[in-house]
Amino acid sequence: MKKILLILLCMSMSMLARAGNVVSVSSAQGQPGDEVTLTLSLLNDDAVSAAEVVIPLAGAATLVDGSATMGDRANGHAISAAMAGNDLHVYIYSMSLTSLDSNQGELCSVRLLLARKPGTYTLTPQVMLSDAAGHEVASSSQQGQLTVLAPDLALVTTEVDFGRVPIRGTYTRNVQVRNTGNEPCTINEVQFDDTDFSVDQLPIVVAAGSTQNVTVTYRPVNRSPGVKSWMTILSDAMSGKRKLFVNAIPYSVNELRVQRAQGVANTEVEVALKVNNMEPLVGMQCTFTLPQQLDYVAGSVTAAARATGSTAFASLDGRKLTLYLYSPTNTPWDGEDGVALTFRVLLNGTSGSYRLNPTDVVLSNATQENMTSASYSEYVTIDAPKFNGASTLDLGVTPVTEAAQATYTIRNTGRTPLTIDRVVFLADGYEVVEDLPMVINNGGSANLTVRHTTDREGSYSTTMNIYTDDPTQRMKAVAVSGETFAPNTLTLEGERVDGGYDLHLGMNNWSQDLTAVQMDLHWPAQVTYASVTNATRLSGHQVMVIPLGDNNWRLLVYSMNNTVIAGTEGELFTLHFTGGPADYLGTTVTIDGITVSDQRSVDKYSGTDLTYEVPFLLGDVNADGRVTMADVTTLIAYIYGNDVPVFVAKAADTNFDTKFTMADVTRIIAIIYNKL
Repeated sequence: MKKILLILLCMSMSMLARAGNVVSVSSAQGQPGDEVTLTLSLLNDDAVSAAEVVIPLAGAATLVDGSATMGDRANGHAISAAMAGNDLHVYIYSMSLTSLDSNQGELCSVRLLLARKPGTYTLTPQVMLSDAAGHEVASSSQQGQLTVLAPDLALVTTEVDFGRVPIRGTYTRNVQVRNTGNEPCTINEVQFDDTDFSVDQLPIVVAAGSTQNVTVTYRPVNRSPGVKSWMTILSDAMSGKRKLFVNAIPYSVNELRVQRAQGVANTEVEVALKVNNMEPLVGMQCTFTLPQQLDYVAGSVTAAARATGSTAFASLDGRKLTLYLYSPTNTPWDGEDGVALTFRVLLNGTSGSYRLNPTDVVLSNATQENMTSASYSEYVTIDAPKFNGASTLDLGVTPVTEAAQATYTIRNTGRTPLTIDRVVFLADGYEVVEDLPMVINNGGSANLTVRHTTDREGSYSTTMNIYTDDPTQRMKAVAVSGETFAPNTLTLEGERVDGGYDLHLGMNNWSQDLTAVQMDLHWPAQVTYASVTNATRLSGHQVMVIPLGDNNWRLLVYSMNNTVIAGTEGELFTLHFTGGPADYLGTTVTIDGITVSDQRSVDKYSGTDLTYEVPFLLGDVNADGRVTMADVTTLIAYIYGNDVPVFVAKAADTNFDTKFTMADVTRIIAIIYNKL
């Protein structure tokens, strides 16, 4: 019993699985204009006596009239098919309300004419089935596909603009096209209204769904204010011709080019104006605003050989130079490239490059049309010397009896040699030792030795004007200054005399109105001041010696009636000191605090402090003026602590070690025998 129930359950499930009435649409494909067959099939569980099927075709195809045909399931059934807009309507019916044969198989077929729009279209049928009683039978449908195989070309680029281009050249631009179809598209021909445009490589195959460039070549021959041409692309695409505009402004090249020039400062250079032209030119005009470093040379503008017969002239307004070139007979220049005009400028500046920029350029043809397409500037380079030197020169402090002299250094930091033409002083008594003119190489330096002589003491100054070929500094003004003084100095000498030592004080003086002298004398020796003796130069003067203690004295030379000291050189007075040789030999006398006054009590002393070392004879220990064995004996006695009558310490220390030993004795013996 259980087995029977299981079998019945399985049968029931099988029937449920098959239950339904399904209308399916076949698929088809072809080229635009092809006729294809579309089949409707029915798988039904229920009895069906009529059917209505609506299939949206979306414009991909249309019904071929009279092509609808019943399939092998017809049982006295008729068929009717028609288009309603883009939808295909198919009607199947029986006048006797009989049911279709069988429960599966082809229901009917229709023929469709494929449209031009490529693509794959989904066919989704809308189905209504009915039985013999006119009741609707539940149904469903299965989709089909209709594929139209064809290329279709679309323009990605909508317009091509070549812009301004010179004639006689070749230029290219790309036009992007896209094949939106499902078959390769072949571009066989591209047409232009203007034959200067072309597409050189044809055919061009664009794969389905891809984008590709079509290269347009432009070879303009004639100038024009503007060209606008239709570009027509012919292909096997179902979309037919594709058209877009191609624009260009072809112009003839007529260019003015300033040529580079270079020269040394203070010289003239020629500047050439070169013209390359495609049009026959008969004249030109342009204006330059000249840099301050470039001066136009009047009358230097000249027509070049290619413009023979033309007239050239210039006008100058401040720094604005306008050049003209024209043919009185409207004769075109020879050739299409070369210098048309030249002019000269004086290089009047420091090293550097200075731009010549042409403005208001006119390159004229015979009809007075300005054919200028472009103009180009250039530079004029100046190689110049560069003076580099100080603005002051100090000749220092010099005795009036000597010539003051100092060195003035000049450096040339320019790019060419610098010439020092001459040097002029704005006062007398000055000169430059070196021969002029002087040339200083670029990067080098040289010295001017400036010398000044005068017979007056005091400060002096003048201006030294140095004349050069530096274009920015033709003259360098240098402030020269210095000072002279009267060389009034004192002298100090000494000599041994019986019973002591004399110091002779003299004076060498340039000034001749000196009346008084004051000084302090220091002599750390065991001597005693005895007296002073005036020389003949002090016939009307008094000399006062004032003890200051500890072997220091102040010396005063004066005249109650302000008498001038006689002469310009020689001794003034002699100081007499008493004492033994051992007391003063090897000692040092110093004189400082010196003042030498003129009649107006102005100190005119120009010297320094005086120092005098009283001489001694090395080895002369007993100060008898000789080196003998007596000196050896004296030194030995001193070393052993015996009393000696005379002992000159500096003479005894023969090895200068500030000690007295047998080494000093040995050296004295060597002195005696001339071995030291």
